[in-house]
Amino acid sequence: SLEKTYSIFVSSTLKEAREILRNSYIDILILDINLPDGSGVDFISEAISLNKSSIIVMTTSNKDIRLAVEAIKRGAFDYLVKPYDFEELKMILVKAEENRNLKTRVETLEMELSRGVPEKKFIGEHQLIKDMYAKLEKIYERDVTVLLRGPSGSGKELIARMIHSNSSRRNKPFIPVNCAAIPDTLIENELFGHKRGSYTGAIDSQLGKFEVAGDGIIFLDEIGCLSLSAQSKLLRVLQDNIFMRIGGTQPIKSNARIITATSANLEELVEKKFFRDDLYYRINVFPICLPALHERKEDIPLLINKFISQANSKYQLNISGIDNDLLDKIMNYYWPGNVRQLENYIEQLCLLANDGNSIGMSLLNSQNQLSSILLKNEPAENTIELKDTNTLSQMEHIIIKHQLVKNNFKLTKTAEILGVSRKTLFNKMKEYNIEKK
Repeated sequence: SLEKTYSIFVSSTLKEAREILRNSYIDILILDINLPDGSGVDFISEAISLNKSSIIVMTTSNKDIRLAVEAIKRGAFDYLVKPYDFEELKMILVKAEENRNLKTRVETLEMELSRGVPEKKFIGEHQLIKDMYAKLEKIYERDVTVLLRGPSGSGKELIARMIHSNSSRRNKPFIPVNCAAIPDTLIENELFGHKRGSYTGAIDSQLGKFEVAGDGIIFLDEIGCLSLSAQSKLLRVLQDNIFMRIGGTQPIKSNARIITATSANLEELVEKKFFRDDLYYRINVFPICLPALHERKEDIPLLINKFISQANSKYQLNISGIDNDLLDKIMNYYWPGNVRQLENYIEQLCLLANDGNSIGMSLLNSQNQLSSILLKNEPAENTIELKDTNTLSQMEHIIIKHQLVKNNFKLTKTAEILGVSRKTLFNKMKEYNIEKK
């Protein structure tokens, strides 16, 4: 089991307890039934409103058992009868922590379901994928820090979830964080949380993702987008397993396993001083490289069948498959946005198709940029000379610049064609120093 340390706050009155609950996040609150300025039982609802995720354990004498039962009805987790020994207290703390972890996992799953995040599996039978699976087998049960490398849309989060579901932490939370989607001014707050009053507008304390992850796994996607300040704090977590909330003074123990991912060339970012070299060495302990879709084209029919099945389920459709002539054109396209771009495109075609039919060439619309390319039999980036000696980043640079020039540097349109977000495209332009002349 993972070693645990606790920071302890002590108060002798409800008034002092209120201040602690307002200014600090409390995992477990041990609350006496009788206090000088009020009843602990009556304080339960207020304590929960001040710190929603706290687990409350009541302490009582034998004569107050009925009050203890009432406390549980009002939201307390359990109670201890005084005098109690250390082993009994320890057992209750372990049970309370397990309950809190379960609540956190349920809340995380509910949040994902509310966003409509479906359960997905990584699909592929290409030798590159088989080799990747063999490498993953070696680290499922080991708490090694993993760096997932590959182009945007290649399935890095799916692999991170696969590691989680096959690890000893499978019943603990999986917390994904897209570092590219969070502004630099908010990323530290998102990761490490803050104390009440630590800055203007911080009217309540807030948990960061590391605390929400608990003993689970935190997945930091596009880690190359982290600010240098956030990189410094992340390095401390990796080195010492501790962090501090914004405005906090007490170090907090972190037991989360960290998985990171990037589509950027971290070595270039280190050379340009945009990424800390000591952090790079810490996260690059066990790198896993995901191939681009054009490197495993044999998997495209499998992926298309899966995406058609998903669309049928999601939209209550009955699309029977894909015509061979359209499949040939799709197989010949370069797919710069990788699996994510293919998935989005197949979903669009399923919605355009007549229910009960297959998706075929008749659905291609010349008004749609990608459909226009397929109709003209111009596999877009395949028309660019990409020699085998080019690195992944060089290929990505060429493809992005080609599409930007072709679309007169219209970012929204270019991002749609590449199958990435506008923010990701903007970050890539900065990374490769691509500017409109």
